[in-house]
Order: sequence, then structure tokens, then C-alpha cells
Amino acid sequence: LDPELPDGYRTLAFLKKSQLDFRQALALYQRANSLGEDAPALVSYSFFLAEMGRADEATALPPRAIALDPLNPDAY
Repeated sequence: LDPELPDGYRTLAFLKKSQLDFRQALALYQRANSLGEDAPALVSYSFFLAEMGRADEATALPPRAIALDPLNPDAY
């Protein structure tokens, strides 16, 4: 796992979410997004936050993802 790239952390976060380890998933999503703006990481984190009932935080992320990658259909 390259500690400087968000993709690995995003993937691990998805895995932890699927294992119902939401606390660890949250930490991994936060780590992925702390490494810099990355549209796929923002989109994944947004979906996760929405699933956790944190709608206000979740809805703030897609506009940032769209600004980074307007051709990413998942951001819409």
C-alpha cells in the first residue's frame, strides 16, 4: 500500500464497510481524502457518509468531485 495514494485507502475503506466495520471505514475514508483532492475518493466518501446518515457532510462532497473531474459520472 503506497501511503501517499488515496486509492488504496479508499479500497480498504470499502472493504471495511462491507465487513460492517464502520469506524475503521470512516478512518480510512478520511485518510484517503487527507492525501489530496481525488474525485473517486470524494465520491466514495460521500456515499459512505450518506449511508451513515450524515447527509449534510455527504452533500458537500460531490461539487468538489465535479470540480476536479467533470467527466466522472459517479460525481453526479
